[in-house]
Amino acid sequence: MDFNIISDFEEFNGFQSQWDELAGNSEFSNVFSLHGFIKAWWHAYGDNKELRLVIGKEAEKICVIAPFFFKDNDAEKWFLVGDYRADYNNLIVDKNCGAGVRGLFRWLSARTEWSTLQMRKIPSLNAPVDLFQIAYGPSSSNIQKLKSWLNLSVPIIYKTHHKQHFYLDKYFLEANKKILSGANYRKHINWFSRQGKLTFRTLTNTKEIHDYLPCFMDLHRKEWESKNMPSLFTSSDNRNFYSFLTDEMVRYNNSIQLDIMELDNILVSAHFGFLWDGRKYYYKPCYDPDYSSHSPGKLLLAYMIQEAAEANLNELDLLLGAESYKKKLASNIRETISLIVYRDRFTALKSRFL
Repeated sequence: MDFNIISDFEEFNGFQSQWDELAGNSEFSNVFSLHGFIKAWWHAYGDNKELRLVIGKEAEKICVIAPFFFKDNDAEKWFLVGDYRADYNNLIVDKNCGAGVRGLFRWLSARTEWSTLQMRKIPSLNAPVDLFQIAYGPSSSNIQKLKSWLNLSVPIIYKTHHKQHFYLDKYFLEANKKILSGANYRKHINWFSRQGKLTFRTLTNTKEIHDYLPCFMDLHRKEWESKNMPSLFTSSDNRNFYSFLTDEMVRYNNSIQLDIMELDNILVSAHFGFLWDGRKYYYKPCYDPDYSSHSPGKLLLAYMIQEAAEANLNELDLLLGAESYKKKLASNIRETISLIVYRDRFTALKSRFL
């Protein structure tokens, strides 16, 4: 395989069609790997960062994309684009290209411009994790750690931060396609209906979503202020990111969806998420705390479960977070881990001690 590094963001734009084709044919196809998501992320958070996009080709066909970047103050420490705000990060590798990840790290090992690769939230059943079976973590035995340090033919890889992503599979969705009819939900719906006109909708039109975004962000701020915690939408970068996402993802056939619950046309709960390749992503929900005793967030999620079942979706992914309602609902769990790859043992020692 032939590899090269791209640092010009304009050149990155030229890979859109090939990028998305590869993302759709990767081991774990997900919305966070799409060119549009990465582009929106870079527009919002790319200041003071330098792109280090590694492209791997086999017979002129792109088989590997490793979207790294570094911050201006530390050019040797590389992260994956989407390190935050993406609930899954990954190297984008053709599932039919067995040597892709191994070839990538063999090529990277021969280069000297990086010292550390930090890859967070990598799906555990994936090529990078399979390759780095020699990785060790906090729970590893002393013998496992010693083997990793003494195996000089490979870099030191530290494995940490196991995370759980709860999701509802196709069978769960089908079995719960009338979940809002249940007594536990019906009593809340009846209460709201006595106060006024209660409506559920899913917005897919870009202009309509843009029109609702300020109300959605205000509602998120109101919820988090009631918890004495800062909302992510106090940051202009985060507000811009959601606006960029709405624009960039339009080319993926209504992949941005804003699910809303309104009482007399006033927003009571809302969810900003994605629909792509048969999977709905439960990305950013919020609700009006004034109605918390009547579970507006729970009602909206139940509505989304019904909609997913009616659309015959394969999955409703509740994404990162171990909230009790996710654990209670989930039919399955997907695990992600974080990997830190140190180019040499001196860097690993310095990092561990500091």
